[in-house]
This record gives sequence, C-alpha cells and structure tokens, in this order.
Amino acid sequence: MSAKVIVNPAYSHIKDFLKSLPTTFDREGETLKNDRNEIKVIEHNNLKLCIKSFKRVTVFNRFMYSWFRATKAERSYKVARRLEEHGIDTPEAVGYVEIYGKWHILQKAYYISLYLDYDFDMRDVLDKTIDCQEKILSSFAKEMAAVVHPAGPWHNDLSAGNVLINKLGDDKWRFSFIDLNRLTFRRRILPVKGLVNLKRLTDNPVALALMAEHYAIEAEKSARLYSLLLQRNNLYYSVRRFYIKRVLGIFKLRRRKQNVS
Repeated sequence: MSAKVIVNPAYSHIKDFLKSLPTTFDREGETLKNDRNEIKVIEHNNLKLCIKSFKRVTVFNRFMYSWFRATKAERSYKVARRLEEHGIDTPEAVGYVEIYGKWHILQKAYYISLYLDYDFDMRDVLDKTIDCQEKILSSFAKEMAAVVHPAGPWHNDLSAGNVLINKLGDDKWRFSFIDLNRLTFRRRILPVKGLVNLKRLTDNPVALALMAEHYAIEAEKSARLYSLLLQRNNLYYSVRRFYIKRVLGIFKLRRRKQNVS
C-alpha cells in the first residue's frame, strides 16, 4: 500500500494526521452523510475538518483513476483552490489523500476541507422554510450572472443541496458551493448558456421565473425570454431524468428477479 498526500501549505502542520486517515476515518468523527460517499466531521488540532471518503467505484473507473484520470478527491481540491483564487466561496480546501494498492490501483480517496458553519442551504429556501425567499433567490441569480459564470466555473451538479447560505446582514447573503468534483472551468460562459446551469435547482416554475428574471437583468438581457428559456430547459431535464430513472428501475427489477431465481 502507498499513499499520496497533498496538503494546502497553510495546513502543512496536520499532514501526518491526513496520512493516518485510512485508519482513523472509520473510528473517529461524526457522520453527516453516508450513501454514495461518506462525509464526516473530525476535529483535530483545533481545526474542524470535513472529510469526504469516496466509495469504491467500478473496476473500470478504478483503473482509469489509477492511471489516466484525476481522482474525485484531486479534482475537488484543485477546483476549490481555483474558486478561492476567483473569490468564489467554498469551504476552504485543506488537502486530499489517495491510497493505492498493488500495481498502483486506487483503493481509497479522501478530500479534506474546513467545516463550514452555515445557516441553511438552498433546499430550505426553495421549500419555503426560510423567510425572504424572493430576495435570496434574486440575490443568488445575480451573483451567478455577475460573479460566478463570468469567472468560468460550471457546476455540473448544481442542485439545491450543493449551495450553502449564510446571512451576512439585511438582504445580504453569502453563497458557498460544495460537491466540487463535477465542477469544471470553461473559457467563456455566455449569459444564455449560464442561465441553463440553474435548471437543476428546482422544478418550481415561480422560483425558476424569478431567478431567470434577475439573471437576465444582471446580464442586461430580456427577462421574459430568459424566463421561457429556463422553463424549457428545466422541463427537458425533468422529463429526461424521469425516463432515465424509469429505465434504470426496470433493469434493477430484472436483476432482483434473476438473483431470486
């Protein structure tokens, strides 16, 4: 077994702790999430760390990550550092760890950031459990149009749970992005393209229209046209997602029947 440990220079003093993650992760900390991947909060050396352990992938992807592609942990770290350079909020990147076995085949990968205390996430806003829904959504759309997309970030998994929100004052909020391994940087994102990036946040037509309107205003485009474009793209995405889940459900059902027989 061999380990690759990359640490943000600001946190080089905890490199030994990061090296120990293959043994300490399972027995320490508080689990926040455990489905596709496991996320834990572990306190060490007066730091509250958020550690994401990526579950084992398919044999093919393990081979690809071992030799040809950057791991999800490495991508998350590099994206976070780049977002920080552009002044876009995300939990501060601490480092990442990759564990390799025989023939340099990837066994495990961890991404480590500082834990971000936040007030709520975008799901709470869209579920209307938070006051000032309209102001928060309009503020978010304006930031996406004026700050995020002009800098090049394109989040391929921009769902409501991946946007954390802190209230800074009257009508002021800070938006932080998480789950970064599917975020890429593009040379140029035109406003009409950037608008499409919001389609996964919600199926609520009122919320979509509101965000589209303020995105358009910030980009100096037609609010009505952008509202129609976002509604159309959301509908296409929702229908496509429905049929994909239906097909996958059929395959899973057949597999269960085969296992039973």
